[in-house]
Amino acid sequence: MNTLVGLWFALLAADRLDLMAGEGPFVLTPFLVLTPVLAVAALRHRLLHRQPVTLDGRTRLLLLLLLTLLSLVTVSVFASMEVARSAMRAMQLVAVAFGALAVRVLVPGDTLADGLVRGARWGVRVYAVMVLLQLLALPGILPEALPTESFPMLQLMPSLHGGLVPRLSGPVVDSNRSGLLLVTYLAVLLWHDWRRHVGTMAAACVFLLLTLSRSSLLAAAGAAAWQLIQRQRKQQREQQRKRQIGAAVVSGAAHRSTRGLLAVGLAASALVASLTAPLLLSPRVRAESALVLEPLAERFSIEQGSGEDHLRLLARGVATGARSIPTSLQGIGYGSGYLVLQDFFPGDKYGNFHSVYVGIFAESGVLALLVTVLLLALPLALATPQAPLAVAVAVFGVFYAALAEPTFWLAVVLAWLPVALAEASRARPKATSSALAMDSTAPSAS
Repeated sequence: MNTLVGLWFALLAADRLDLMAGEGPFVLTPFLVLTPVLAVAALRHRLLHRQPVTLDGRTRLLLLLLLTLLSLVTVSVFASMEVARSAMRAMQLVAVAFGALAVRVLVPGDTLADGLVRGARWGVRVYAVMVLLQLLALPGILPEALPTESFPMLQLMPSLHGGLVPRLSGPVVDSNRSGLLLVTYLAVLLWHDWRRHVGTMAAACVFLLLTLSRSSLLAAAGAAAWQLIQRQRKQQREQQRKRQIGAAVVSGAAHRSTRGLLAVGLAASALVASLTAPLLLSPRVRAESALVLEPLAERFSIEQGSGEDHLRLLARGVATGARSIPTSLQGIGYGSGYLVLQDFFPGDKYGNFHSVYVGIFAESGVLALLVTVLLLALPLALATPQAPLAVAVAVFGVFYAALAEPTFWLAVVLAWLPVALAEASRARPKATSSALAMDSTAPSAS
């Protein structure tokens, strides 16, 4: 079963792959197919081995918050001007959120730990293959879809920023969502044993930069900062304990750490010098580099381009949700943001406010916003081992509407209910020598 878990995780957000080749009412992604298969297989395994499903207090609290949020979302559907479309998008939210929770609860801990680590490694490899295919499709070496344009099961064409810079997104259509997927892979590999996955993690970091996703980079930075804070607190507790028992090895470790940091700093300085020397010595290289980097500079600016559009969308969402007391309580209908954003996205049925918090407030009301904040904040208060994942999705959600994403909900579930570190180490012992993209999924306007 761990192989099935690994395949499920590796293809978690692979919405470039449509198993119905565009012939169905929605994109049939591997997540939609593998989730029920995995849940049934896990339930059968438990029945055969007489392993009952037990829900501890934390799981029950998470389930209560999810049911509350989905109830509020369902109520908001009746306030929508297009009830049928809003209802279908609410059903998608139910499927994604409870799909992730079902896998976590039903799959035994050892199997899940091993499968997630395998899936993270396989997922980065799948990502690398898809990036290569996108690079070949960009100049027309490969078609935009495989196997044929009349039967497009696999979409290859990447999006372009500024009409010049490709945003390589691997198996995911949208580069922001692909960035969140990579951050989740990195978190799982760090949680397992990062020393055994240095190459995979380095590749994931490179791919993360190639997405040009501000939201994903902020999510990675937030998770890393929280992880460092946790590690610092742990080291302080250990140092205090060592001082109490008279340990005398702290200074040697600090000296080795200082030497290691110095070596890394010198290597980084040499790399930066080798990259910047051509810019300093050649006017032509400087001019061509400026031409290429200009779209990138605009990409990460909040004063122009898509950064300014994001701020306008956030302001519009707050104004929409606060325009009356009934709207503040019930919203305008889950998934109905596009109806009031036609001036931003003319004719687009996927337009949204580009924020988890602003979107849920405008579409489902202030109570739904409060529950969403609790879902993301309580793992931090509980100090779970995977709390950095909660930080990542919380930061990511500031500038991206991610509630309909499988990666978002799996990260939330793992932040609440992490697989124990002991289970992760048992699942893969050390060697001695060594989106789902249904009708409701909105593409990024950036």
